[in-house]
Parts: sequence; structure tokens; C-alpha cells
Amino acid sequence: MSKQLAINTGETTETTPTVADLLPRHALAVKTVASAAIASRLNAAQKDAAKLSLSAKNLAVVSIRIGVTGAGLKTLSTFYDELAHASIVISRDINRQAGQIAALTVSLWRKHLFCQKLCKVQATLQPASDVLLDRQLVSGHQDLSALANAAQQQAQQLRLSIDDLELQMRAMQVIVVNARMEAASLPDYKSQLTELMAQIHRSTTNIMDEVHQCKHWIKDLA
Repeated sequence: MSKQLAINTGETTETTPTVADLLPRHALAVKTVASAAIASRLNAAQKDAAKLSLSAKNLAVVSIRIGVTGAGLKTLSTFYDELAHASIVISRDINRQAGQIAALTVSLWRKHLFCQKLCKVQATLQPASDVLLDRQLVSGHQDLSALANAAQQQAQQLRLSIDDLELQMRAMQVIVVNARMEAASLPDYKSQLTELMAQIHRSTTNIMDEVHQCKHWIKDLA
């Protein structure tokens, strides 16, 4: 058990954390790297989501050209476009959340180093005690707790957003299957529709890959 020093503030007696009680720098570095990696992945996912939106609009144009027999594709293209737009918004949110986590972990890192230096100074004063120094340590520990809690809340929100993006892509994959079935009944437009379906499939698969990578990295934010 780590040794702690009692602080007499004149009113109440508190204990200050020693260096062993503060967040290790290695863990903070891991969190910073993880949040940066997630932001990078979602930059790529956002670009793929934009491609999905473009493919959906192209599909809508083709379905209009086809006419009445392409009504099913027109409906599916609307779903595509809505899901693609939602995916872009979610990707932006995830990117923002990851950036906030990175900023919080950097602040945690700096506060940790500050408290660590205070602890070293405190150690040189033993058995004497400096009230101002002790109060700074208590305040620093409180700041560390507040920053850590904020980072955890952001990480939880980030997990929910990543799960939401995964659900959007699973829905997109289902629509791809339906769209291919519709396209099979339109042989005159087979090559054009096949290419559009392939583009949508590639973009969706790429985003799913990014989501899975994010889920790997998010474990380091726990």
C-alpha cells in the first residue's frame, strides 16, 4: 500500500496522493495514441461515406432513367442516401469525440507530471510539511480525477457512436442485397447497376473495416 501524508488545513485533515497513486504516464500515452488512431480511421470512413452518398445519388439518376420498372431501385437509393448522410454525421461526431479524448489525455499527462514534481518536492521536506504545497497536491489530485472522469464519459459516448455507425453499415449491406435482386430484373442496365452495386459494396466494406479497427483501439481507452 502506498504511503500517504496527512495534511492539516486548519479545519479538516485530508490525505494527499503519492506518486504511486497518480495515473502512470504509459497508460496516458496509450490512450492518446488510441484516440489519435480512431480519429485517423474515421477520417477515412468519412471519405467512404461521402462516396456512398454519391453512389446513392447516381443510383437514383439511373432509376429515374429506367422509369416505372426502376421504382424499387429509386426507393432503395433513397435509403442509401439517408444512411450515407447519417454515416457522415456519425463519422464527424466520432472524429470530434476522439479529438476531445486526445486533448483530455494530454491534459491528464501534464497534470500528472505536475503532481509528480510536487510529490518529489514534498518528499524532500519530510518530516516537515508545507501547507501550500499540500493543498496544491490535493487540488492536483482532484483535477486528475475530474479529467479522468471526463475522458471516461467521452470514451463511453465514442463507443456508442461507433456501434451506431456499425449498425448503419449493416443496414446498408442488407439494402445492397435487395438492390442486386432488383437489378437482376433489369438486364438492359445490368453493367451500369453492377458497377454501382460494386462501388457501394466497396465503400460499405471499407467503413466496416474502419469500425472494426476502431473497436480494437477503443479497448485502450477503458
